[in-house]
Amino acid sequence: MHTVFRQHSTSLPEHLRHHVWSGNALAKSSVPSLASGHHALDTQLPDGGWPARALIEVLLAQAGQGEWRLLMPALVRVVKQGGTLILIGPPHPPFLPALQREGIPPERIIWVDPSSDAQRLWATEQALKAACVTAVLTWLPQARPEQIRRLHSHASQHPGWLFALRPLSARHTASAAPLRLVLSQGDAPHPLQVDILKRKGPLLSSTLTLPVWHKGLAGLIPQVSHVALDGTDPRRQPALALH
Repeated sequence: MHTVFRQHSTSLPEHLRHHVWSGNALAKSSVPSLASGHHALDTQLPDGGWPARALIEVLLAQAGQGEWRLLMPALVRVVKQGGTLILIGPPHPPFLPALQREGIPPERIIWVDPSSDAQRLWATEQALKAACVTAVLTWLPQARPEQIRRLHSHASQHPGWLFALRPLSARHTASAAPLRLVLSQGDAPHPLQVDILKRKGPLLSSTLTLPVWHKGLAGLIPQVSHVALDGTDPRRQPALALH
């Protein structure tokens, strides 16, 4: 026989209340989070940002769909806090001058170029075993559910952040990642569009639009496109020069 606990969390003793998560609300945890740099996105993420000690999946139809624009503000924060950026198997060599212009100097970047899917997974696991705080970006064109589960287990012991860039087709397979996003670009002038497939909280049926462009292009975008969901002017946001 199964016992169903129906008592509302607010009626619990104070010392127990904060340990209970109601499924109709965004989860709160003691794990550090990192602001994404996109207010409209942070308001929809548990703890208000990218969770540390967890696997974060970003699913794309193809490389160059805005992944650098999405992640750059957070990556710059990691570096400013003394962290290191580890790139494992990116589809193109990192363009170091652009990264440095954004605030990530070459000496804070480790680029790993595996020759097989097995090496990608092995290199990612080794990066997660590092004791220092890092942001690990790993491109995984092929990964089975049990391999994703293993990476999430390693990530749970890592003090930094793990972003797995995976193909859009992976949305149809099971994943242990507690946070899964689909990233695409809208029609011209190509704002970022984010669909949250999975999070510790209620389902989000609407698509988030993040109008973020390179500072050199912002002045060329029609004025009507400068209205962000959070009311800010994207021309005042940090420059995002890559894809």
